[in-house]
Amino acid sequence: MSKDALSNSRMFKVDIFSASQRDEEVAAMLNRHLWWHKSNQPDNFVSWISSLLYAVQYMLYCFNRSKRQFSLDQIQLLMVDTTLFPSREILFMEDVDLINIYAEFGQPPQASQSKYNGNSLGQEKTLAKLARMRSGLYLFGEYLSQGALRVEGKCKSITLEALIGRGLFSLRHDFLGSPALGPDAKENSGWAKEVVKLREVFAESGRREPVTASIFHAALGITEGFESPLRLPFVIYFLSLYPRRLDNTLRLLFEGHFTVRKLRKVATYLAPESKGKAEDIR
Repeated sequence: MSKDALSNSRMFKVDIFSASQRDEEVAAMLNRHLWWHKSNQPDNFVSWISSLLYAVQYMLYCFNRSKRQFSLDQIQLLMVDTTLFPSREILFMEDVDLINIYAEFGQPPQASQSKYNGNSLGQEKTLAKLARMRSGLYLFGEYLSQGALRVEGKCKSITLEALIGRGLFSLRHDFLGSPALGPDAKENSGWAKEVVKLREVFAESGRREPVTASIFHAALGITEGFESPLRLPFVIYFLSLYPRRLDNTLRLLFEGHFTVRKLRKVATYLAPESKGKAEDIR
């Protein structure tokens, strides 16, 4: 739910991309939202992320930043099945697309010399600067929606407490060593920069390891209670956190746990045109 939806402001039910809205107004709101600018100005956007690594790192960061005022079971990861929304409606927009469209209309919000994730910008906070950042290491697969998107019946959620208890740190033990999670972590202390660091292992083949049975079962444990056909895709999703070596080990683990019938069912769910072709998801 957006800030405007929470406050029930006049902008809550206004389509920010309607013909009645000036490009400069859209750019200003987009700029404020993506730079996390705190103000009383309208903000009807909600951020979603396709990077699980980023999402989990941010959950851990929020827990620590709150000085543990929020318990582990109050911080949740919400995973939305976008295939359950009407295909004719455009509900999620990639931030990069919007940045590129509105960069020419954008102006920096006030207090432009503040910090982004602990690093002095040295430049004004503009959409043009964000475009340059997104073209490099700071591309995390962010999407935006407007207002209060109804996700009931279209999502699964899991608490940070459950993630940790079911084996999160088995998948990525280096989450524990993040400087953004230390006792002295402050607001904007660098979780995005830390995500960039955590991703480095995927580019270094020498640091990758085979997926062991214990790693595989950690992903299974995290998704315990997820109904079919969603469980298998989410197992794959959580295994994506692990810097794995590309070999037959993972395929054999999947074949040893999931029946051909389940594999076919998931293949049909993910790509209806592939019905009867279980090999499409192997």
